Amino acid sequence: MKKTKKIILTLSLAALLFSLKAHAIDYPEETGLPEGTDIQGILENILSWLLGIVGTLALISFVISGMQYFLATGDDKAMGTAKKTMMYSIIGIIVALSGFIAIQAINSLLTGGYSV
Repeated sequence: MKKTKKIILTLSLAALLFSLKAHAIDYPEETGLPEGTDIQGILENILSWLLGIVGTLALISFVISGMQYFLATGDDKAMGTAKKTMMYSIIGIIVALSGFIAIQAINSLLTGGYSV
């Protein structure tokens, strides 16, 4: 039953969007958005934001795991949990940094130059 409701909701939203497009809505021209933004720039911005969020969450997790380790005060189970959390947050930071480096490398290979 829930699956049917989701399908009906998705189809009704799609129909609404198509009907709005069909009525030729007059969109504002002075929005402050850059002119001629291509799909590459949009995808690059989205990936940069996502990598920034992942890196920030990994850094916050690292700090929290350090506090957990400090506050464990000899409890072996709590210290083990803090060590695991710290290891996973370090892996998260490495993944975020390597993703950023990979995006920059692919971008420089495709465009023939370095862009920030």
